Amino acid sequence: MMWDVEAGGQKKKGRGVLKGFKTSKKRFANGSAKLNIAFSEKLGGTVGMNCRSFKDDVVVIMKRKLRLIGVRRWSDIHPTIHRLIVADIIDRWDLEDTPDTEEKVLKIAKERYRGM
Repeated sequence: MMWDVEAGGQKKKGRGVLKGFKTSKKRFANGSAKLNIAFSEKLGGTVGMNCRSFKDDVVVIMKRKLRLIGVRRWSDIHPTIHRLIVADIIDRWDLEDTPDTEEKVLKIAKERYRGM
């Protein structure tokens, strides 16, 4: 098959997953920098149209802020880094700056940290 083969006979490799691309595209199409997100009253997680994009955005911000080498557990990360992650999320999303919101964002970040 012609599309599987490069000029040297090697198969083409992908460049990986583009995290955050869909979110930035939505922001550009929306016209405003902030997207709406809602938290479930019963479960505490995100609900709505942008819930998957929100989780991807949390992962992107965590990868920018955290050292992944030498840190095994979420509890080993300094609390100032936790606050920086929450501040960036609040800046990028339409959220109120309350302790409840901070707790919910950090819960999602902790869940996603295990999968990184």
